[in-house]
Amino acid sequence: MVCFRVAQRSDGNVVSLPRTMSTDAAQGVLSAQQFLSRLPKVARIATARLPVMRKNGVIELLPSGYDRESLTLTLPQCDYDTALPSLAAKTVINELLSEFPFADDGRSKAVTIAAMVGLFCAGFFGTGIPRPIFIYLANAEGAGKTLCAKVAITPTHGFATIDGALKDKAETAKELLTAVMEARPYILFDNCKGHLDSPFLESFVTAAVWSGRILGVSKTFAGENLLTVFVTGNGCTVSPDMRRRSLFVELFMEAERAEDRNFKRFLDDAELLPMRPRILAALWALVRKWDAAGRPKPSRTHTAFPRWAEVIGGIVEFAGYGCPLETAEIPSAADVDGSDMRELVKLLADGEPQKFEELVVLSREKGLFERIIGSDGELKPSDKSTLGRLLKRYDRRVFAEGRRFVVDGKGHSRSFRVVSETDDVHGRHG
Repeated sequence: MVCFRVAQRSDGNVVSLPRTMSTDAAQGVLSAQQFLSRLPKVARIATARLPVMRKNGVIELLPSGYDRESLTLTLPQCDYDTALPSLAAKTVINELLSEFPFADDGRSKAVTIAAMVGLFCAGFFGTGIPRPIFIYLANAEGAGKTLCAKVAITPTHGFATIDGALKDKAETAKELLTAVMEARPYILFDNCKGHLDSPFLESFVTAAVWSGRILGVSKTFAGENLLTVFVTGNGCTVSPDMRRRSLFVELFMEAERAEDRNFKRFLDDAELLPMRPRILAALWALVRKWDAAGRPKPSRTHTAFPRWAEVIGGIVEFAGYGCPLETAEIPSAADVDGSDMRELVKLLADGEPQKFEELVVLSREKGLFERIIGSDGELKPSDKSTLGRLLKRYDRRVFAEGRRFVVDGKGHSRSFRVVSETDDVHGRHG
């Protein structure tokens, strides 16, 4: 749009002369509902042509510029081959991942590829479709977990930014709200340690819309949650809810020191960015092959994110890789609370009810719940509350061999016992 003023020349003709808009006029336009109501809504900004699943079910690459149906603005930073054969595509991906020390026989590699495909195909899923948390674990520093996460992010979104480790609730809330306000497609929490137990993050990944108070002002913001969450850590354990919502990549480094490892090539951000066109071409080839074959489903699904699992899991498995939805048998990522509860139930089976203090003594003797109660000393009130909440969460739950864990009473009078599944909670045969 060009602003102008009307002027009459000396010969009597009227002409339009270009004129810069005044500051007052610009402010008036930017605040006018006639202007704001006509602005196209942008849900996603893409730096490469990405695939989308249209309302009629057709899969196609988005054009450059604005796409009204998907609300995507595509500003390509690179072009790529849209007709790469699937065999060549697998060669590209296999070479890219060839020097990562995956700890299992194919599951971790399949999850890595699922993360790549999931970001590339984010336009397949509308608001409210849950996505998994991707957790990258390693037995030691320098195994390549952060780089492995960047391999998933960089092809689709360019240079990968890192948000540091998971912090307390307030800091995590601030980071997540900021990411939603910026309509970011991912967030990477790097180098997390200890026990991953964040109810706040677990709620976030299942929320279609996320809201919160803007820091420093008395205003709130609510926006669509389009983020895929990535977490990296060494020797981490996870809560049951975190495990249920996550897919795991495990790396195992054999060398005592990371600097002693030998590589055929050096892979970092500077190397990954020029590789974007080849990787994008490979990902699009996998999608095309799956689409042409009738969109086969994976060998298994996942109840926490079924729609995502059916599509992304199907693409990865049909390409000839393992199923990314297989259950991860990772000691370092074990649900230690769940494992300790199963062991406690075995110890209490067919025995007398135990008071809370007796349960603490028994647990310490058997090395259970060490992250909460430690190995000796008097329990702090906060640790008692943590253990009490954990035990309450398993009240009336049925474990292996038909054993039911029961919590009786409240407060200091609580007792804990295990009964047969066929017994009711009052100990009567049902």
